[in-house]
Amino acid sequence: MPGLIGRQMTIPAITQIEDTILSAISSALPGNFRLKDSVENLSSVIAKYGFMDLTFASTDQILGSKDKINRATIRELGFSPRPDHPSSDDESTIETAMESDRPCLEVLTEDIREQGCFLRSFLNSKWSQGAMLRLFDQIQEEQSHGVEQAFAIGAAQFALAKKMQDWFPVAFTIEDACLSNSDAIWFAKHFYL
Repeated sequence: MPGLIGRQMTIPAITQIEDTILSAISSALPGNFRLKDSVENLSSVIAKYGFMDLTFASTDQILGSKDKINRATIRELGFSPRPDHPSSDDESTIETAMESDRPCLEVLTEDIREQGCFLRSFLNSKWSQGAMLRLFDQIQEEQSHGVEQAFAIGAAQFALAKKMQDWFPVAFTIEDACLSNSDAIWFAKHFYL
């Protein structure tokens, strides 16, 4: 949805993400969509990275057949390493790659069979800058309070998620948006841990 890319919006609070975004893009979005992500998950991602990777779902069938995922789309988005015209030398490499990619490909094909419609949107904010530094600083703070190293990352993410609520309102910019018949459409495109 190139018409949404670059659009800016201010989210007043973490609990108002769905309403704010849907009302801001409603003129460009047919169908009845609902946010699929939990507030807890969004809080953790924003606190850790400063961005939002959102999935909105709808049961409305608004995609035309040419807009649905096909074999070329699967290759283009990195789900399948198979070239268009493999040489015989590449066959064993291709088989190995296809086997290692099988779980991601299966999630994609499972979604397609369900006949849903998804709006994926990737929104960035000023909080993305320095996100990893904030996380590392918080990990050190947790360890200085006696949290064991094995639990320090989780404790730091939890602490940052609580702090993040005070960051709002936050201005976000839509950096990517698409409608798809699978919510796993850009797993290989916007990958983060």
